[in-house]
Amino acid sequence: MGGRRRWWATGVALALLAGVYAIEALVSGSALSADGRVLIAMGAESRGLVLSGELYRLFTDALLHANLEHLLANGVALAIAGYYLEPVVGWRWMVVLLGAGALGGSIASAAANPEVISVGASSAIMGVFAAGAIAIWRRFPEGKTRSAALWRFMRLLIPALIPIANRSQQGNLNIDVAGHVGGALAGCAIAPWLLRDWPAGEAAPQPSIRVRGTALATIALVALSAAAAAIHLPGQMPDLTAAAAMAPYEELQALDRKSETASRALVEKYPGDPRVRMMHAMIVLESRKDAAIAEADLRQALESAERNKLFRPVFTQMLRAMLAGVLMQEGKRVDARRTVEPLCASGIDPEMPKELVSTFAEMRKELCASHPR
Repeated sequence: MGGRRRWWATGVALALLAGVYAIEALVSGSALSADGRVLIAMGAESRGLVLSGELYRLFTDALLHANLEHLLANGVALAIAGYYLEPVVGWRWMVVLLGAGALGGSIASAAANPEVISVGASSAIMGVFAAGAIAIWRRFPEGKTRSAALWRFMRLLIPALIPIANRSQQGNLNIDVAGHVGGALAGCAIAPWLLRDWPAGEAAPQPSIRVRGTALATIALVALSAAAAAIHLPGQMPDLTAAAAMAPYEELQALDRKSETASRALVEKYPGDPRVRMMHAMIVLESRKDAAIAEADLRQALESAERNKLFRPVFTQMLRAMLAGVLMQEGKRVDARRTVEPLCASGIDPEMPKELVSTFAEMRKELCASHPR
């Protein structure tokens, strides 16, 4: 190492994460948090999207972060890990470990979480922590130096694992436990390869041709994945434009569920948001039993949700089930069957709320009994 401490890979990775987040903030219109639809458009990982052929998401998800706090937490962890490990193993091994952790975390997340949208560099960092801890244990000479280095690394690794223990208490944070574990397992899996290039008694691993090639391949894969995400982004811009016209989550939460006036004002403010129209329809039905107004709102909500592909399928199914129920109240059996027909053919999404599932079960007896399967 020539006595000089270098952090090329760590520095470039931190700059890349900051640059990508700046783009997220610009498109989302907020420096504090990124819009979920923006994250999907820019390359967040999702099992359905990956299986549809968008494999680039297995790498691009590690470049994205949900909010500024998320970015800062991962940035600090990466900086500390890189500060201690990269001068020892070199930038090439740092690149390989980050890439392996990111890929392992993405695969584990996609396998364990079919409906979760995952972002963040934490899986890549977990890979670095895990491989670094094993390397320190196996190659640092016994004594105070190894104990101090290992303790330093474990002190960083254990807090990173705390979300796993506290998952039930932090469910609203949507912590991707599988991604954390997958990244750590990938680091453990690649550690023996690192040790093959780190002879016992040597102060650092040797940059073999195999590692040089793998580091370059990792850089190429990340670059190609980012390019693929950039190519796909323009095609998703109409959805991002539509997302900008959606009501903020805070306004939806603050809406008085008993005030028809407030819900109508929200509809007028965000006419293209199907969630707002659905809530207004529910309030109208509860307050004055006006099925005609509820039907109109639900029809417009369904049309808008189907036009904007960033709404999950379970939401459009909810709208169909609710609209069919209103049509049945109005005695419009033919329209109700036409509305619910896609549900008869495909079945109910597992995420459908239980109260709607039971309601649809009753409608199914009347509307889907003779539907060809």
